[in-house]
Amino acid sequence: MFEDLKEDITDWFESAKDNIKLFGFWGATWWALRGFFWKNTYWFRQIKRIVEYIPILWADADWDYNYIFYLLKYKLQRTRKEIAKGSGDDEQWIKPRTAEIDEAIRLIDQIMDNNFVEKEHEEHEAKYGSIKMETGEKDEKTGCFRADIYFEKTVGNEELKNLAHEDSAKIFELEEQRTQKALDDLFNHLSKNIRKWWD
Repeated sequence: MFEDLKEDITDWFESAKDNIKLFGFWGATWWALRGFFWKNTYWFRQIKRIVEYIPILWADADWDYNYIFYLLKYKLQRTRKEIAKGSGDDEQWIKPRTAEIDEAIRLIDQIMDNNFVEKEHEEHEAKYGSIKMETGEKDEKTGCFRADIYFEKTVGNEELKNLAHEDSAKIFELEEQRTQKALDDLFNHLSKNIRKWWD
């Protein structure tokens, strides 16, 4: 990589020396600079890309799947922007592609927001009260403290307390189903369309 750049710089100086005889100092300098930057557009484009990725990589971490979606979303946004730059003659091709990428981004946002059972949680809290936890005595064998988890409106009513826990378990099961469906929808959508997303 750097050997190629070194070779390009050497060629630039050699070209400048040869062209001075033909165009004079300033003419030769302009011609050599023009050739150097034209030939090395790739290098400047790559440096620009690295700089643009710095904020994304700075916020990245390796311990949560949401960071995978964050990177994927950013890459899709960049790809969409590049495809959208196409000429007006390509509009019939561009619009479906950008719409497909928009749908992928929407699905990623849905997964990252993780609000699949927000309504159900609100209804559960209105019925049983907010969740509470009390720490009990320490277990000498395990070294852990006993935790009693309950809902405010179920205090003193064992039957209502059991119902609250049963309903809570159903909500978590529903959340898992909806999350899995969103994941399936996203990856099925990518599998079906991603190979068309090129400029």
